[in-house]
Amino acid sequence: MQHIEKDDGTIIQSGDDELNEYLTQYPYYVGYATDVGRIKNGKKTGEEALTIFVSEKKEKKTLNKKQLIPSSLPKEIHGLNSRLRTDVVEIGVITAPPTITNEFRATSDRYRYEKNRPFKAGVSIGNIKISAGTHGGVFIANGKKVVGTNTHVGCESIRKDLSDQDRRVLQPGPYDDGKEADQFGTLKKAVIMPEGKVAFNDFCYIEPENQSDLDPEIYETGIPHGITTIEVDDLVYKSGRTTGFTTGKVLSTSATVNIGYGEGRVTHKACILVSDMSDGGDSGSLMTIPGDKGEILVWGYLFAGSDTTTVCHEIQNAMSALGISLYVEDMEPDPPEDKVFRLDFELEPLNNGKYKLRGVVWNKQSGMPIPNAIIMLQTQEAGFTSEDGVYEIDGLTPATYKVTAVKEFFKPQTKMIEITNTGRLVVGW
Repeated sequence: MQHIEKDDGTIIQSGDDELNEYLTQYPYYVGYATDVGRIKNGKKTGEEALTIFVSEKKEKKTLNKKQLIPSSLPKEIHGLNSRLRTDVVEIGVITAPPTITNEFRATSDRYRYEKNRPFKAGVSIGNIKISAGTHGGVFIANGKKVVGTNTHVGCESIRKDLSDQDRRVLQPGPYDDGKEADQFGTLKKAVIMPEGKVAFNDFCYIEPENQSDLDPEIYETGIPHGITTIEVDDLVYKSGRTTGFTTGKVLSTSATVNIGYGEGRVTHKACILVSDMSDGGDSGSLMTIPGDKGEILVWGYLFAGSDTTTVCHEIQNAMSALGISLYVEDMEPDPPEDKVFRLDFELEPLNNGKYKLRGVVWNKQSGMPIPNAIIMLQTQEAGFTSEDGVYEIDGLTPATYKVTAVKEFFKPQTKMIEITNTGRLVVGW
């Protein structure tokens, strides 16, 4: 990877990807991953494979021979020691939406679109020349608090040097009625993506005019306690402008993806793919996961997606590129003995053949219900317990689910449950 930094704060990180270039000859090709393996009937088989992502999977009879992705690639193409079997998976068209439309205003609370001072992470911001995205979180640059978000949220252009751009950034963003008077800061540094270059980041930071304008808390999540890495199948969460608090499952930690921007396509390497948990306007959201002691750990940031997949990068790579650090809060050394969850479950059939999962999250020692705990399912459902510790999740179908309860400074609790085809609830370990 080549790294160039200019005096105006412009950063260019670029490289190449021969395998990606080879695969672009096939129609509907979007990207590839080396750590997913073969998938059959929606489940992993455990067999090694080069996963090739396409926007739409076509029947073989509709394609000519040259359009068919081969069942294996020659070793000289992918750089391995033997021929590697391919597996084609449909993930839709991946974009970093340049514009936000009315449909992206329906699923999140109104406070995300309003002017607030001080304002928390997870709300609408945007360069004065774009629509809107998400304030991801607070970072430290040269001893000052700054706002971190995507390049395509904080910048006028993903292509131009910063000295050729309008650097004014508003809260809320222009699409959410942000006006010139709502400028809160100035774009200071950004990783831009020149045409024809393979990129590794889509991140920038904005320096506020007033340090007191920034509240380091992320809505529904809290103040981060540190940085971590993730693995395939981990359950993760985020708080964004459009869809609010959502969860997802990590699908790949080593993907190359071709992303559509308003100014053209950009190939991104070292991407992390997560199941669908975002929409237009969520760009810039920090990606988090609970630690063993209930701490809030940041591992990445969201910057693109489709109807089935969310695309992220590791936050550590962005911080290294921009020379910034995450604003963190100290964590208690160990969760107190009385801060341990107990979960219970009950199932209610609905009229449409689906089910409602209901239960209470308790303090195991005191027997008191726990309010405002996060409830996560591995199928991207998320919610919070009420003041009485009660949670409800609608629309579940017969399947196996991983249910996790999370609250700051509590040890997370996970249970496996199964809803059988006959409507019986089985609670496992």
